[in-house]
Amino acid sequence: MPLTYSVDADEPLVILRAEGELSASDLLAAREQYKTDDRLTPEHRGLLDLRLVTKFTLRSDEVRMLAGSRSTIGKITTQTYVAIVASSPESFGLARMYELARSDASDTMRVFDRYDDALSWIRATYPPELRERFHQRDAGGSVSAHEDGLTPGAVDRAADIR
Repeated sequence: MPLTYSVDADEPLVILRAEGELSASDLLAAREQYKTDDRLTPEHRGLLDLRLVTKFTLRSDEVRMLAGSRSTIGKITTQTYVAIVASSPESFGLARMYELARSDASDTMRVFDRYDDALSWIRATYPPELRERFHQRDAGGSVSAHEDGLTPGAVDRAADIR
């Protein structure tokens, strides 16, 4: 199952997209990929988009293992804000299980069924100067929260993680 991610050039946002069949090993491989990306900083936020996943091969014990093994990944820490977009009942349930299994996620992780809601929440976690900048851009119509998740400044360096 391919996992792709992009690092936005205009805002501190990493978008990880999953499609097809998703397994625990796919998610672990994505974590390893982040370790080598010098563009990531502690200020980056994460958005995991599960809307295109057609089959989950994750067991509940693997979800708990993923939640328990979450640690610092390069410059990204356990306090990084993460939004998960899960539009199917199965993906939403697994994402909520992950969120609940993470003891440190009470303020830094949320699960959403709509992409725009997830992006709005992530942007609300930015420092005031960034929040204002993106609020003005979105309100002015010049840049909006694209349904595909990329703003016009997104770096088109999607990594295929297998």
